[in-house]
Amino acid sequence: MTANNAIAERLRATLAKELKQDVKSITPEHTLRGDLGLNSLDAIELMFRIEEEFDLSIPDDDIQGLVKVGDVIDYLERRLTPAAATAHAIPAATAPRPSPAATTTRPPSAAKAPAKKAKAKASRRHA
Repeated sequence: MTANNAIAERLRATLAKELKQDVKSITPEHTLRGDLGLNSLDAIELMFRIEEEFDLSIPDDDIQGLVKVGDVIDYLERRLTPAAATAHAIPAATAPRPSPAATTTRPPSAAKAPAKKAKAKASRRHA
């Protein structure tokens, strides 16, 4: 079973459990509201279950685009498949670099100064 099939099967099992239906009766072509009969509250509860099952957070803006079971499968595949995640990542060569002012470093002499002061205090204590 591929990762995509595993995601689809886990989603269908979650839907079946939540809706108290046979998992075989749920297909990617089914609409969440029309075919599966979800009302607004049911849809919100279902999204919570999906977030728990797949250990992710689904932003409200993303939920609006999830009309069919297949939409949810595609969404989860994009979010959970490593290849999809790296395709959306910014390549290192084009990633913004910090400005020189943001990367302030101490001059070498300033780094040694506290150590010299500590040695001087220690020698005074022993004298």
